[in-house]
Amino acid sequence: MERWAGVWNLSRLPAAAAAGDVVFSGQDGAVIPAGTLLQHQASGLQYALEDRAVIADGSALVRVIAVETGAAGNLDAGEQLQLHRSMTRHCIWRSFALSITAPL
Repeated sequence: MERWAGVWNLSRLPAAAAAGDVVFSGQDGAVIPAGTLLQHQASGLQYALEDRAVIADGSALVRVIAVETGAAGNLDAGEQLQLHRSMTRHCIWRSFALSITAPL
């Protein structure tokens, strides 16, 4: 396939990182910083918040992006994430419930 693409002067696109929305549930007014790392326990896949979020009315919808690129970063809606262990010692808001709302 690479050779055939070369005939047409085409090159392979780089792998893209999976992205999707996650719901944080917690205390109103709590701020979750951009870059906060989340992890899928079963697979070990990691995701980072694109922007900071503030809990309002008990929850916040937050966009996350996979740390690694490619299809391996995909997860189904409803999968649970948790704060990455490197984040839990630095934050006072670690008691959030996290759930993917759309496939990553």
